[in-house]
Amino acid sequence: MVPSFSASRVLRLNAPGQRGFSLIVALMMLIVIIILGISASQMSINEERGARNDRDRQLAFQAAEAALKDAEYEIYGSTAPACTLAGQGGRMRMGTFTCFNENNYFGYALGCSGPPNAGLCINNPSLPAYLDSTNVDFYKDATGSGNNHTVKYGRYSGRDFGSQQTLAGLPVSIYPPRYIIEAVPKNTSVNSSTAPGAGAGSGGNVMFRVTAMGFGANANSQVVLQAVVATQD
Repeated sequence: MVPSFSASRVLRLNAPGQRGFSLIVALMMLIVIIILGISASQMSINEERGARNDRDRQLAFQAAEAALKDAEYEIYGSTAPACTLAGQGGRMRMGTFTCFNENNYFGYALGCSGPPNAGLCINNPSLPAYLDSTNVDFYKDATGSGNNHTVKYGRYSGRDFGSQQTLAGLPVSIYPPRYIIEAVPKNTSVNSSTAPGAGAGSGGNVMFRVTAMGFGANANSQVVLQAVVATQD
């Protein structure tokens, strides 16, 4: 006699295999969701980092522009014989005589001078002052470990860059911007290798190339700008 099985009996025999398949599907869906979440988080982090770097670069750019303006203010506002800024709280550049005059440029040095005439540079065609890393290092001067051949913002104008702060009370730039002023010939007939301290009668007719570096909130965010300023006797 052949044994018979009821329909309910058959269903109960197949049930254990069906439960495991549902668990695998659920785990696969969970893994996909986790991967999508991680990808979205990475994209958000990268976008935030890019925005922060761009903001930092803009801060450094604006700081460098401010240093250019500070140098121009010093050049146009200087008075003979000591190049002080009258009534502006500026500090005297000692030993100079009309230091921003197209024919008289005392106090300048190859590789840029140090204090008290910091940042005044004689032109060297083979190695411009802003490329002379041995004598001119904006970053080291900013951190206090350099030779101070660059000028801190406000050093001779009396302005205060440190007062520019965020709402959180933190400085906009990690370091105040710095600049140098290089006396360069207006034409190639001028002797560009004139010794430091040369003045009237030395073949003058110079203009002044200002190189400035600004920093962002991060010290690695640095922007360098240049401007050429011409004056007349």
